[in-house]
Amino acid sequence: MAAASHAPAHAKIDVAQALKLRMAGRTLREIADRYDVTPQAVDKALVPFKAFITLTAPDSLQAYQAQRPAILSAVEMRILQSLVDGDKLEKAS
Repeated sequence: MAAASHAPAHAKIDVAQALKLRMAGRTLREIADRYDVTPQAVDKALVPFKAFITLTAPDSLQAYQAQRPAILSAVEMRILQSLVDGDKLEKAS
């Protein structure tokens, strides 16, 4: 008789999707129900992201996502400007 293979419950979880759901304000119970696991399994799967989850409010994340192209374009422009700034280049050399 072959031994049954028991993967950890958190292995059933799509961590990227679970993280998105958690960042969108879903509870551990809601995410657990989606993957047919316990809330503790979801919590364990998301441990590496806890600091990020607790520091980012869902409203802030949604606002960033809505404006991401404009924000990144502005940052890119400032970086490029600093790379070609003659005064800064002269001081750096």
